[in-house]
Amino acid sequence: MPTYFCGFDEERGEGEGEGFNLNIALPESLDGEKYRKALARALRRIEEFQPQFLVVALGLDPAKGDPTGTWSLTVKDFAANGRLIGALGLPMVVIQEGGYRTQTLGKNALAFFKGLVEGAGQWADSRHAPAHRVHGVVLRDTVIPEDGPRVRRLVDITGFFHDDEVNVAEELVVERLQKGDASGYHFVMADHYGRLAGYVCFGPIPCTQSSYDLYWIAVHPDFQDRGLGRRLLVEAEQRIKARGGSRIYVDTSQRAQYASTRAFYEGCGYTLETVLKDFYALGDGKAIYCKSLI
Repeated sequence: MPTYFCGFDEERGEGEGEGFNLNIALPESLDGEKYRKALARALRRIEEFQPQFLVVALGLDPAKGDPTGTWSLTVKDFAANGRLIGALGLPMVVIQEGGYRTQTLGKNALAFFKGLVEGAGQWADSRHAPAHRVHGVVLRDTVIPEDGPRVRRLVDITGFFHDDEVNVAEELVVERLQKGDASGYHFVMADHYGRLAGYVCFGPIPCTQSSYDLYWIAVHPDFQDRGLGRRLLVEAEQRIKARGGSRIYVDTSQRAQYASTRAFYEGCGYTLETVLKDFYALGDGKAIYCKSLI
């Protein structure tokens, strides 16, 4: 139901929750058809996010004649809304919140749950095409001032890097903002509804004709093992090749903690060129990988 102190369109979450809020402001008077259009928009966002389960806060106070509301949803509307939600095919918990017109409260609740079951049955009987593992990701090459703290937060939350390395990750963003292409640092940022889900940073190696360094690639833990890292790497390779690059070099630690990182590069066609023993510390060598784009 309408409120006048929160739930505005521009309230999209903060920090790690940035981009997760979707508020759809609706007018004080609303019928069932217009309500379903807003609900369908919200359900599309849920489908794109691909949650493991859904919690439905079922407010029955939008019903026609409810003493606390101004909307006019009927029994048929609640049934239709239930079908739409059930058609997502998600495990869900439904928690009843509002609804104060006792003459119709039970009828509306029953209609909603019947619709929910019908929608779930339709989903079960239909064929489901395989979906992309991460929906709603938008890639961009332009770096914006907000990216400095976002990159810092992202790199830090992975748990792989020391404080000095986290500082360097943010410094490269700042240098790119200050100097542009002259900085030698190029980025591909992956945004997920305003949240930085991952990024890659690369640049030409000084004193070489066409070799490039892959300086950073990092993916938020919420998006790991979902194909985003590989997608970012491919995007970087395409941009490097378009700039005339012929070889890409990337280095990483030999510590056991980085076994998955090394396996990632090897799985993406990178070959171990050499190992510099004890480079980072005693027992911690630098593994240098390379991929030819020719």
